[in-house]
Amino acid sequence: MKTAALVVVLLLSGCGSATGLVAPSPRESGPTASSSPVATSNPSPTAVDSPPTPEVMWMKSHVKGADVLTGVSCPSPVLCVAVDQSGHVITSSQPAAGGSAWTLTKVADSLNGVTCPSSSFCIAVGWSTYGSIVTSTNPTGGTAAWTVTGVDPYASVLGISCSGSSLCVAIGGGNVFTSTNPLGGTAAWTKTNVDGSNYMDGVSCPTRNLCVAVDSAENVVTSTNPTGGSSAWTVTHLNGTGGFWGVFCPSVDLCVAVDQGGNLITSKNPAAGKSAWTVTNVIGNGLRGISCLSRTFCVAVDDAGDVLTSASPASPERPWTPLHVDDTILYGVSCPSSNLCVAVDYAGNVVTSTSPLAPAA
Repeated sequence: MKTAALVVVLLLSGCGSATGLVAPSPRESGPTASSSPVATSNPSPTAVDSPPTPEVMWMKSHVKGADVLTGVSCPSPVLCVAVDQSGHVITSSQPAAGGSAWTLTKVADSLNGVTCPSSSFCIAVGWSTYGSIVTSTNPTGGTAAWTVTGVDPYASVLGISCSGSSLCVAIGGGNVFTSTNPLGGTAAWTKTNVDGSNYMDGVSCPTRNLCVAVDSAENVVTSTNPTGGSSAWTVTHLNGTGGFWGVFCPSVDLCVAVDQGGNLITSKNPAAGKSAWTVTNVIGNGLRGISCLSRTFCVAVDDAGDVLTSASPASPERPWTPLHVDDTILYGVSCPSSNLCVAVDYAGNVVTSTSPLAPAA
């Protein structure tokens, strides 16, 4: 779920109904920004920005000037793009080099998510007086390199996923915003209600022929023809979840969703209905984000500062490995290679690992 500050802004603008989130946001009562050391299974803490040791595989670094970091996307190990609730895009060509290696650029009022299908194309979503989608073909090029597009002005878009540069699907409320030309401006985007009055929190489109969205009302919303209008989308209710917070599909035959109840929800055939999904509880905290490099490499993050890793995410009988790496909420994670994962947190920190699947010491 996205920030309480954003909801307040919208209410003051008289447009709160466009973003009235139904599940409580932990940011309403979340911890304050902190520069405390990384916490891991090793009892000896590691100082912020210090190099990780073999026992401490994740390093936390504060990005000066960053607000709550709400999302991150790394199209390659030499480019990561994060966003925050104050409308900054935060970029780095050396994401594991510490907080000073990240650069802030103001592009919108508030940003909720970002995806970069390639190093030369990034798209962020959130809230802006003039629009809800911000695009760039040069994400490290400063403010002038980003273009604001008004797909739904005064409303907040919560998530975005692109299958290359030829299909992008954003979500906001129960609506999807689709485009086969995402750099084409407002006219290139189509708004379609596919989930009634529910609020979708995550979306993943591994190909042009499959998009999977999830909402806070325990629904999976799928389409094999994402630009085909409302009738092309199917809403499937899954009992036993705590309301979803994110989803990632590394391929058409694997999707992994995360929820508020600490469950991983997986499917090898995500458009096949309720019976195709398996719910597995892996931790007692709400899971906030998920990134899967492949069918054998997934990393999830939760609202207690844990990362959970798996080399077999589609196998419910294979346990996920938890590791405590932060002292606050982790909102998102991106893994461009098996040697790099980057997570972002409530306190303006990036938390990185160059050996994310290594077992805890």
